[in-house]
Amino acid sequence: MKISRVLNTNAVLSTDADGNEIVFLGSGIGFKSRPGDTVDEAKIEKRFTLSNQKQLTRFQELLDHIPSEYIFVAEQAISFAIHFYNMKLNDSIHISLADHIHNSVENARLGIQIPNSLLLDIRQYYPREYEVGQQTITFIEDKFGIRLADDECGFVAMHFVNAQYGSENTNVKKIITFVRDVNNFILKKLNVEPNEDSLFYHRYMTHLNFFAQRVAGNVHYDDNNDIELALLKKHYKKEYQVSCDVADYIKKNYKFKPNKDEIMYLTIHLAHLTQHNNL
Repeated sequence: MKISRVLNTNAVLSTDADGNEIVFLGSGIGFKSRPGDTVDEAKIEKRFTLSNQKQLTRFQELLDHIPSEYIFVAEQAISFAIHFYNMKLNDSIHISLADHIHNSVENARLGIQIPNSLLLDIRQYYPREYEVGQQTITFIEDKFGIRLADDECGFVAMHFVNAQYGSENTNVKKIITFVRDVNNFILKKLNVEPNEDSLFYHRYMTHLNFFAQRVAGNVHYDDNNDIELALLKKHYKKEYQVSCDVADYIKKNYKFKPNKDEIMYLTIHLAHLTQHNNL
């Protein structure tokens, strides 16, 4: 592939056959390179696509203001999230995460530690993203010799949450609050203490997170499963009633009226949760 622009000594830009602009990162990959030169494949360490000019401009500004090492660490974390958790991330993560890591390391060097008031909630409701945050902190320590506080695991996790759901922080905080409140309401109604490490609890929490996103975006399921709902109502009376109570709770507190299909899916997850409570 041909270089279309040299971004700095360690980053160059190229274009693929579909016209997508690709950023190639590698130590010295841009050194003495010029537009029109062939990209040195042996020096490529990371590559990613930026889908629009605005993102590309922001990335160029980032390169002008922070050392490339921070971008390499961010790309390590992004690759980890994609390969180990199959996360689908939007382009913004390449910019926002590197910028955050730079600021966090600089703050740590100055002795500044910013507390994360949502840390426990993030760890509970976004376990995959929190684990990526933990691994990112390890990458940072390996590269810069600085061990950041656990609060940073939560801050990093939120970048991955935002990059998947396309939400701003304010929206994500609303989602976390919704999941926490509804989960507490459900567990109290069911009178269960589930195994939070179980597959069924993980599925249930994933459902609540997607439910929260639909509430935040005012998006409903199609409402066309009357037969299935009637069967669930017959076989899982308690779980169905709790799901109806949850629907009333959401309508009252979040101004969103869950329909019959949403009640049906929640009933299924609650049934699995109660049946496998000790697993």
